[in-house]
Amino acid sequence: MAAYQERRYSHFFIVYFIGCLLLMRTSEMYLIKAEAAAHLAGKEGEAQQLLQTLRNARMKEGKTAHAVTETGDALIQEIWKERRKELWGEGFALTDLIRNQQSVERKEYDGKITVGGKEISVKGHTIISLPDNTPFVPNSKYYLFRIPEKEELQNTGLYSKYPRLSIYDL
Repeated sequence: MAAYQERRYSHFFIVYFIGCLLLMRTSEMYLIKAEAAAHLAGKEGEAQQLLQTLRNARMKEGKTAHAVTETGDALIQEIWKERRKELWGEGFALTDLIRNQQSVERKEYDGKITVGGKEISVKGHTIISLPDNTPFVPNSKYYLFRIPEKEELQNTGLYSKYPRLSIYDL
């Protein structure tokens, strides 16, 4: 695996703009395979090795990442954490929350930190609940995208097999 670069897709726009689309990165495949192995009995070693390989590929030449020693749920948590870091900003967060039946985590913070000997005022998340002021929970109706009303009105057969659920009434 090539070393991680900040401009990881810049070559795509220069060389392949005519029609090739970048659909999946190698790191995503490693993470999918590691997560699947971690869920299968007797495959934890494979999951650990895949995660270690990915982490080592992100290190400077001559350096290695700390060893992956976690097992069970702790290993799955490490893989999910690596997914959040590796695939940040690429649109995976919401689908991962839904797929793993997790909740958004937000912590209120208002304080000061010291950076380079200088004290800086910082403010953390300002949105710490759902629009109806209930706390973030797994499987919230707010994680789903509603079918636009115009589509519902134009497609008379849309709810012929399965009725429209009341959770979509915000």
